[in-house]
Order: sequence, then structure tokens, then C-alpha cells
Amino acid sequence: MDSANLFSALVILATFTEWATERLFGLWLKGQWMVYLSAAVGVTLCLLLRLDGMQLLGLGQSYFHPVAGQVITGLIVGAGSSAVHGFFKKIKS
Repeated sequence: MDSANLFSALVILATFTEWATERLFGLWLKGQWMVYLSAAVGVTLCLLLRLDGMQLLGLGQSYFHPVAGQVITGLIVGAGSSAVHGFFKKIKS
């Protein structure tokens, strides 16, 4: 997967993570628990889809084990979901 496609996939995945966690668990979880859940969903999705964002940075398998890169990418996706949500909120207003 080239860099542009990988970046697009990560943005879409972060958006999906935000949407899914808010819709499915937003009524029951608030605050810090939502952050943990978003991180867990992001890591799980990146592991299942084998998305390694370290490739986007040019850090291939020589620096990171593929699973470590996927976990780091999942944490970024989980944390980035709130940033994507804020971005779309600003666009709407």
C-alpha cells in the first residue's frame, strides 16, 4: 500500500473509530473511559487489517516489528479519532 492510500485509510479508520465508539458506547461511557475504548478499538482494527503507519513514516520492518507498528498505529488512530471528530465539527459550523 502506498503512502497516500495508507494515510487515507488511517483517516477513514479514525473517523470510523470515533463514530462506532460514540454510537455504541456513548450513553454508558464518558471521559477517560471513552479514550481507553477508542484506543482499544483502534489497536484492534489496525491489527485485524494489518495497517502499519510506521511505513508511512519510512520506518519499515528494520526499526519495528510489524505488530509493534500496527499497535502504535492503532493507538494513533484511537487518539486521532477525537481530532477527526473536532475537525468535522469545525467544518460543519
